[in-house]
Amino acid sequence: MEAPQLMYHNPRWSPDERWILATGMSPSGTVVLIFADTGGAPRRLALESKDVMVADWTRDGKIRVIEIRHGEKPRAFVIDVNGANRREIPVDSIASTNPDSSLRLFEADRGGFSTVFVHDTRKGTSRALTSGVWAEQPSFSHDGRQIVFERRRDPNRMDQSELVLIEPNGTHERVIAGGTDPSWSQGDSLILFKAMDDSGELWISVVSPTTRRVTRLARGVHPQWSPSGGRIVYMVDRPDHSSDIYTMRLSDRAIRCITCVR
Repeated sequence: MEAPQLMYHNPRWSPDERWILATGMSPSGTVVLIFADTGGAPRRLALESKDVMVADWTRDGKIRVIEIRHGEKPRAFVIDVNGANRREIPVDSIASTNPDSSLRLFEADRGGFSTVFVHDTRKGTSRALTSGVWAEQPSFSHDGRQIVFERRRDPNRMDQSELVLIEPNGTHERVIAGGTDPSWSQGDSLILFKAMDDSGELWISVVSPTTRRVTRLARGVHPQWSPSGGRIVYMVDRPDHSSDIYTMRLSDRAIRCITCVR
């Protein structure tokens, strides 16, 4: 088991939903870890850095890592699940695509603000969906009819972030909740996100995009749907400034700690 002072970050499901990938951060640097979805000691890849690393799965079950060094452009590479065959790749700016990949969402700096753009691959044109606010983390609904993103006036005031829905043509913009890290459920009936209450406590929550009804699920951050849509993975901070990774089964809200010391 990893040392308790390790700060886990950005837990992510494997495509087959059997494994959870996370980075572990400490004063000495960052490591990449793979946990079974049932918990237990992680497998530590032979991949370490004194800089910040963010890891996620590719669709074919490999691992994509972005290394962020102060004062330098991010570098991205792909490795096999056993840590072998490291290959550097271009840093992809595409955040989301619609079902037929004819429309792509990306973020770019405009006037000092992170701005969400939609690119039409058929016409070869791009258009800004946001302006004059800090906007990020856009994603298409699975049917491609709607886009959700987060926005705020001050990039440093996460407590003022809003979840916004908009159609791909830029119409019917509306706020559905306050929060960050939005992602669509299978069937697009719910959006998973992180919200802050009046006391500053962070909550994993879901909101209906049609009724705007918000349901709190658990305290935590970095939520992600499982590929089947039946579970979520998220992170909970400890009082000692380390963290643990949890999963929740949505049908009965059964919670399992993946990293807790037994």
